[in-house]
Amino acid sequence: MSGWRFFYHAHAVRERLRAEHGHFHIFTPGPAGGMGFTHLIGISVDVQGLPIRLFTTNRWVTDEAWQPAAAIGRRVLRPRLAGASPGDVACWLENLVVLFAPDIVALLYARDARMGSGIGPGDRRFEDRRLRIPSQTRVSLAAALRRLAAA
Repeated sequence: MSGWRFFYHAHAVRERLRAEHGHFHIFTPGPAGGMGFTHLIGISVDVQGLPIRLFTTNRWVTDEAWQPAAAIGRRVLRPRLAGASPGDVACWLENLVVLFAPDIVALLYARDARMGSGIGPGDRRFEDRRLRIPSQTRVSLAAALRRLAAA
């Protein structure tokens, strides 16, 4: 087992974007030698299942083992969701992570910048309930595929 995992859920209508049906949270294994998991990215989807937004979360939202962007950014190039279940969804998410890799890495660094320099384990900024989503961006599957075709 790779240690990668994901889950999908939807918040109440008043708590989500107008076009959002719900979102996936994608996790990578926690720090080397440690326990737990690290939230890599959230992917919001519309009612057709198309990605419409990428976002990061503050540590308290998913109770993750926080890792800086520099430590996890390269993982977007080789996600390991294939062993997760259900397999067809895992494969789809794995490919979305690779397709949106530049956006995800940029969001991870924006997350770190928003949280501030010198942040480390136990920092109270990780528990600030006023800060749920440190970074986010709208995305378009069609635009990402055009970008890929032009590369």
